[in-house]
Amino acid sequence: MSRSRQPSGSRRLPLSPRTREAAAALVLVRETSLLAPAGYTRFEILKSDQDSERTTSILPDLATCPECLAELLDPADRRFHYPFTNCTQCGPRYSIVLDIPYDRPRTTMRGFELCPDCAREYADPADRRFHAQPNACPRCGPKLSMDLGEVAQALRAGRIVTLKGIGGFQLLVDARTRTPSPACAASSTAKRSPSR
Repeated sequence: MSRSRQPSGSRRLPLSPRTREAAAALVLVRETSLLAPAGYTRFEILKSDQDSERTTSILPDLATCPECLAELLDPADRRFHYPFTNCTQCGPRYSIVLDIPYDRPRTTMRGFELCPDCAREYADPADRRFHAQPNACPRCGPKLSMDLGEVAQALRAGRIVTLKGIGGFQLLVDARTRTPSPACAASSTAKRSPSR
């Protein structure tokens, strides 16, 4: 595990149980430090500095959180049945990064301009979508190009389906049977992975 250099005039502090619990789902805590006051009066997210050293730790993609699932299943919500629903607690991270720093223009979401509702969420520090780079909704975000029922039917029929997501491509096959289906065999041959 790498350790960051401790700034001069700082000391390590233990995390409170409440802080550690809140961070556990999203953060790998390497160390914490108490820094001397810098005189700031408010918290801000500043524009990324293009001339600084380019280092970062990018989170992995995260499973859909309970709040986003609730929106996804609520017929009254604007994200009802929207498959790309996410927030700062969940959704794609690593799979959408094209470059660092991790800002929307450096992700696969760069071509999706935020609608007014999503832009408001993105800019509001009190919103759970504040600076969520993949934030989107059916009005402004990615869309499915094929009905999910058609995809399921193609898989049941033994076909290979190529799924293009905002983070790349996946090959889908129905691999539930004991004997490999022709689609599984074809996929393994194409990928030169006979044991998969």
